[in-house]
Amino acid sequence: EPPPGLGMIGQEALFVTKFTAMSDVSLDSFFGLSGEGNRQKLATTFKRPTTWKEFCDEVSVNNCTEPDDTAQRYPEHDEGDRMFLEGLYTGYFRYTDANNCTLWPINCTGHVANYPCGWWSGLESNLYHLGIALDPNNGPNGAPMGYTSSQMVEMWHAANATRSDLMMFWWTPEPLYQSFLGTDAEMVPVMMPPYTLECGEVRADTVNESCEANLTARVGSPEASCGNPPDMLSKVITGKLHSLLHDSNIPTAAVNPAYEIFQQFRVSNGQMSEIFALWEAAKTPRDAICQWVVDNLDFLKLLVPVTYPRILQEQPQSAFGYAMIVLGAVAALLISATIFLVHKHSSKPAIVFAQLDFLYLLLVGSFLVSIGSILLSIAPSDASCISSTWFVNVGYTLNLAPLVIKVAAVNRMMAAASAYRRLVLNRTNLHQAVAGITLLLVIYLVIWTAIDPPHREAEYSMTGTETRMGETVVVLSYYCSAGDSPVWQYIAVGWNLLLLICASVLAIQTRHVVKTFNESRTLAFLAYSHCLFVILRIFFFVFSENFSGDVLNNLRSLLYCVDQMAGCVIYFLPKLYLNEDETGRSSSFQSLAAHRQSSRDPWLPHSRMDGAFHSSQLTSNAETPSTEIKPLNLTSEESQSKKLSFAAENSDHAGQSLIESRVKSEISVIDEETTVDA
Repeated sequence: EPPPGLGMIGQEALFVTKFTAMSDVSLDSFFGLSGEGNRQKLATTFKRPTTWKEFCDEVSVNNCTEPDDTAQRYPEHDEGDRMFLEGLYTGYFRYTDANNCTLWPINCTGHVANYPCGWWSGLESNLYHLGIALDPNNGPNGAPMGYTSSQMVEMWHAANATRSDLMMFWWTPEPLYQSFLGTDAEMVPVMMPPYTLECGEVRADTVNESCEANLTARVGSPEASCGNPPDMLSKVITGKLHSLLHDSNIPTAAVNPAYEIFQQFRVSNGQMSEIFALWEAAKTPRDAICQWVVDNLDFLKLLVPVTYPRILQEQPQSAFGYAMIVLGAVAALLISATIFLVHKHSSKPAIVFAQLDFLYLLLVGSFLVSIGSILLSIAPSDASCISSTWFVNVGYTLNLAPLVIKVAAVNRMMAAASAYRRLVLNRTNLHQAVAGITLLLVIYLVIWTAIDPPHREAEYSMTGTETRMGETVVVLSYYCSAGDSPVWQYIAVGWNLLLLICASVLAIQTRHVVKTFNESRTLAFLAYSHCLFVILRIFFFVFSENFSGDVLNNLRSLLYCVDQMAGCVIYFLPKLYLNEDETGRSSSFQSLAAHRQSSRDPWLPHSRMDGAFHSSQLTSNAETPSTEIKPLNLTSEESQSKKLSFAAENSDHAGQSLIESRVKSEISVIDEETTVDA
């Protein structure tokens, strides 16, 4: 992003040692440097610096084998290019042939230290076009190469230690400049022609030519001779800092204020001078910065945004959460009690005809959902979040899939009866259908858990409370997240909704079935109840941003619990405690059952029901009058003659009860397969 201003002014310029400028005031301006008349002065004043190795090899009489005022020993390893080393090498400036104006009257030059090749300074353009007899090229044979920055720093220290005159191109603010402020070796800027836009435009063509061998390419046109303009120093901010600290997934209460503080931070040249002064005395730059922060804490506090600093306080389990744990336990106990009562009353016709094993599957599913609701309300962990997801989704599948399979089987049976054909319902196939549906869900849950598992996630909430230290309290709470993508949760809810739609459609289709097998009204109420809670779950998914994570989990736990409790009341309570219309039906069922047991007449076979009842009689939903059918004790001789009269006498009053009772007996007696023959 565009670098914001730091609040300081930077300047690159040609500097001369203060004691040099004091000895000759003409040396701090280009007026006193330009022209042939000043060549001899510059060549005599500004000697060339000597590296430690050069001094020992070329100047020292004993090659530094014995210490002297300049060098204490011969340089080791990488010390050969050093210009100054405290206590070991003071530095040395000397005249060379390039300074000899007797030998080179029109070419002699004084020395000036310039940036290394590749660091553009504009110094060479000024020296060339202003006619200043200083040589900025210090490479072999006058190649356009300057010194390294570390050599230039050591060079200024050497000039101070040896009281040698030195001119050097440098910049401010910078620690070297700061370290000599107020001393006689202070860096005094040399005045150059003022900067103009024209000069800046011409200079732009020479920026990339500082390492060119061609002198004309390096210096450009005469219009390129001017001083360097002051620059507003900027802060360098990586483009990713804002996106990292202000990611949309980071809650507002957890946002790091570093970016805002960095944007507001400004430091003046005077304050930077203080930092550089501390830097000189400190062991490391970090120590200097830390000390400056301590000394200027009141200034820095003004940069801290409102509501900062903040302190985290972990939120304990809420009363709502405890209430949902209790409610989940109550739901689990209610379902457990229902399982016990269903087992206890397993011989009741309503239980028998509803298929006991299917009822157990429904109740086990409800129990799993209630356990999942408890896990959703306790203090979350990654394990509890994954377990809750599995319990709830597997539970809902076991809660709904058996209903769909059973009602579909009843519809098939009654459709076959209406068509006067035989239908074999294999109980194993029905169980396999439930297992297959559940297996599909388990595969989905395995993929979900492997790719994007539910996990515990932290949530930060701002409060208006402050501590005695002025820290804003941020409440930290945890909740179960369905994963990084909400798609998984939507698919799970859509799966439940699909099962509900199937159950509702099938329930409507059974509304004309004989009353003993007709659960359309109960199933409709049950489907409506489940649909209501699914709609509420979808509502909380869509508007989840308006609720805190822990509250949202507790609300979902509430929906799961109430949903399963309502299902128990709607579906199981009528089967356990409400009286069916058993006065007429039961007497008919008991009379025919007694007759079947006492009669050995082959026209009442035990494995199927024979008759000529019309499909409208089988599917009629009308109430059958209470009629007792007495057992017939027929002799073998009378059986053929009495058979038709029995059917005729009782078909008007007990025709429906007869076939209904036979269907009851066939479904309730046969375990492996049910045969209905109309």
